Amino acid sequence: MLDLNAVVLTSSGESKDVQKYADLLVGKSFFKKSGGRNFVYLIYITDEDFHSELFPELISAPVCSSQPPVDNLVNNENNNIDVPFTENHCLSLVREIDIDVDVETVEDAALLKNVLPLLTAPREIRIGISRPWVEKEEEEEEEEQEEEEAFKDQLIESAINGISFTDNLHSLELIDINIAEKCAAFISDSVQHSPNLLKLDLSFIPLHSGVSHLAENLHHVPQLTELVLWNVQMGEKECAALAASLKYLKNLVILNIEDNALGHGIIELAKNLNNVPNLTELDLRNTNMGEDEALALAHALKCVPVLTYLHLDSNPLGRGIRDLVQHLSSVPELEELDLKGVQMTRTECEELYTAVNERQIYACTDYR
Repeated sequence: MLDLNAVVLTSSGESKDVQKYADLLVGKSFFKKSGGRNFVYLIYITDEDFHSELFPELISAPVCSSQPPVDNLVNNENNNIDVPFTENHCLSLVREIDIDVDVETVEDAALLKNVLPLLTAPREIRIGISRPWVEKEEEEEEEEQEEEEAFKDQLIESAINGISFTDNLHSLELIDINIAEKCAAFISDSVQHSPNLLKLDLSFIPLHSGVSHLAENLHHVPQLTELVLWNVQMGEKECAALAASLKYLKNLVILNIEDNALGHGIIELAKNLNNVPNLTELDLRNTNMGEDEALALAHALKCVPVLTYLHLDSNPLGRGIRDLVQHLSSVPELEELDLKGVQMTRTECEELYTAVNERQIYACTDYR
């Protein structure tokens, strides 16, 4: 970098000495010549980069070191902490961002809000939220900080609204983010701009009925191979809507909708599995799957002949376990069957292990 006399351009257009940022840039950047000068561009942003003391300096005016006190931020109704933007800054061509945001600090949330709009055409986005463990004796103190927490959530929502959805986006993972209905709708509506999306993971986001709205938009992402909606507080109605959308997802390989009260919605899901013949992994752990749902799924296994992993842990399958065992021959590629937390009779357990041992399938249960 030094030999090429390269410069680092911040989002405000300020040129920085590349030597100062060498550790941040080496191995994850490239050069682009413009007007006789070599400009440095970051390729990806790691968690370590995001939390580096130097990183905020690339955003414009320092974000972390000079933020107003928390009290002032909370009382700032306009939340006016946006940054200037210049087209050729060092973050404009970032292809991947993979970070965990510490919501204990306003600074992390504010930095995220300012970073995401600067990524003009990212290929992979993974943003997770690191939440502190709250002891019972700290609950009263936590309640006193509700206003600050709401402000941080608002900053993170603003950050999500700043994501650039383009046809270059291949993977979007937003994990454990507390967003409102309007922001969830923004994500659902925006996937239409990313027809090449391959992976969508919105785990631990309280989508509720928003799953139905998302399902209505999945026809915009026909290339999708992995869909993860783990613990998004969806119910039977939302599961049915999602099931109906599978007809647009012919390339789906992984479907994870565990820890949702799906109940009879699983029957609708089973009816639509014929639309995803390439499915290799299905995760329905802790979804209120009973005997009727297990029977429907058992009969639908023939529609997913390359299924390799089937997770049904913590479900009241009842006699449905026998139906599943009888139809295991429909999935000749099955390697793992998870049934932890599923109660079985001795006879059911014996029938299960006879079937899986013949096929060398790994069965995970509470029984030996």
